[in-house]
Amino acid sequence: MKMVVKTVKMMVFVAITFATLTIVTNARAQTDIFAGKFALSNEIHWGTVTLPPGEYSLYIHSLDMPGLIWSSSSRKEMVIPVARIADSEKGDARLTIVERDGVLRLMSVNIPSLRLSLQYVPMTASERSSLAKRHSIEAMPLAAEANSAHSLSSTP
Repeated sequence: MKMVVKTVKMMVFVAITFATLTIVTNARAQTDIFAGKFALSNEIHWGTVTLPPGEYSLYIHSLDMPGLIWSSSSRKEMVIPVARIADSEKGDARLTIVERDGVLRLMSVNIPSLRLSLQYVPMTASERSSLAKRHSIEAMPLAAEANSAHSLSSTP
C-alpha cells in the first residue's frame, strides 16, 4: 500500500512539474516580441555584459525592459540593457559590431520584422563612415526563432 501511495505522489509531482514548465514556456513565448539566435566567433562587449565566442539566443520581451541573452555553451542567462530605439536599417536581422580601441562592442541589433533597430553604441554618421572605411564594422546574422517576431501593433 505504501508503494502505491509513493508512486501516486511521484506521478502527481511529475505532472505538476510538467504543467508548470509548459505554462512558463508558453507565457515566455507569448510575451517575447522578438526571439532570435546568433553565433559569435570573437568576444564582444554588449553594454556591461561580455560575451565569449559561442552560440546564443536573444529574447526581447518589451522595448522598455532589458532583454535576455541565453548562452547555449555556458547555459547562463544574461541581462542586456535597454537600448535607444531607431528605425530599422535596410537588410536582414543582424547584430552590428564595431571595433573601438581594440575592443569589439555591439553597436546595434537590427530587427526589420519590428521595423526598428536597437542602438547600444551611439555614433554619428561620420564616425560610422570612418569605421566602415577601416573595416571596423561587422554584421553578424540574427536568425529569428519561429513564432517569435510580432508586429508592434499586435503586442499587448
